[in-house]
Amino acid sequence: MKKISVFIVLIIVGVTLLIGKGGPIVDQLNPFIKEDVYYAVVDNDGKFEAKKDGFGRWQYKFKGYNESGQEQKIAMTASKHLRIGSYLKIRSKGSYGMKWEEVQVDEIPNKVKEKVQIKHN
Repeated sequence: MKKISVFIVLIIVGVTLLIGKGGPIVDQLNPFIKEDVYYAVVDNDGKFEAKKDGFGRWQYKFKGYNESGQEQKIAMTASKHLRIGSYLKIRSKGSYGMKWEEVQVDEIPNKVKEKVQIKHN
């Protein structure tokens, strides 16, 4: 009986993680979340995570917008430091940023441009 209870609890937790928003790692593994393309502007310096071998990756968090203007928070890593003010096209699965490339502002769909413009104070 105890094994059945543990099994049921594990199934409930697993289904909740797959259906709900569980963060970038869960989004990466969730088969129900579809990939989409988002556009974002680099507005922070990121955080460098060094490894023991001396190498590391830059971690970034962005607000991205897809072609229909829907907002998505995206977490991703890059092997190099990204220039503040650069525009990115990010292939993302939920909040997990999989691939990125720098683009020019004229490559961004019009519906998205005003949302990703650099804000000057």
